[in-house]
Amino acid sequence: MNKLSKILLVLVVLLTIALITMTILFFNMKNLANSHYSMYEPQKELSSFLEQQLEERNQE
Repeated sequence: MNKLSKILLVLVVLLTIALITMTILFFNMKNLANSHYSMYEPQKELSSFLEQQLEERNQE
């Protein structure tokens, strides 16, 4: 195996490791974002309800 083939093999191995790492990180971040959004949604509804009550109280 000549020097160029070894360099190419190392490059392919490094890129494969990088691709696997990025895929794992992508799915971890996707799951984390979904869990944070599911915690945010009820708070958004509560905030909207409280804003409506505040507007009604200010109109009186």
